[in-house]
Amino acid sequence: MSKPDSSPLAHQPLVLLEGIGARLIDLPRGICMTLVLLWAGGLWGLSARPGIRILENESFLQAWTFNTGHAFLYGILTLLCVACLPRREGWVLLDRVHVLGVLVLVMTYGFLDEWHQSWVPDRSASGLDLMTDLVGVVATLAVIGGLGSRSALDRVEQAGRLRWVLLLGFVLSWVAGMAATLLDVGLEAGVA
Repeated sequence: MSKPDSSPLAHQPLVLLEGIGARLIDLPRGICMTLVLLWAGGLWGLSARPGIRILENESFLQAWTFNTGHAFLYGILTLLCVACLPRREGWVLLDRVHVLGVLVLVMTYGFLDEWHQSWVPDRSASGLDLMTDLVGVVATLAVIGGLGSRSALDRVEQAGRLRWVLLLGFVLSWVAGMAATLLDVGLEAGVA
């Protein structure tokens, strides 16, 4: 078995993500809560726009990218929610209770946003969109949890695990986005 890459370049994603986390943790929790509300409002506004479905002139790749974007958008919402959690020893307190709380909060918002979208002309609610949201939430929580747990892992092993979590998150996002796109295409063609 090959030894993990110990070059400084291998640690760059780790350093970047730790830097983002540190900047968020430096912010007062009230500002983080405001950022959550602003981001959630932006998502609500996107869902309120009528007719953002696969348009006749839109390519399949564009639609797939749009559907896959749910994971990224809800990953950001998750990150901002985590920044609101209590802090301990320079990081957020991310025990099981807090992880479950963030997961339930963000997915409840995702469900309400899909319900809201179902009332918008030329839009529909999709369980597959919720699945893509869930992928973004879980991947983000896994990355944040990994960054916060330094106990038994050295930097090389931590960077290696982070790469696998990110890769798995991207792949699952693409698969969930593909499923949602195929459903949209089927609905528009009258097949599904």
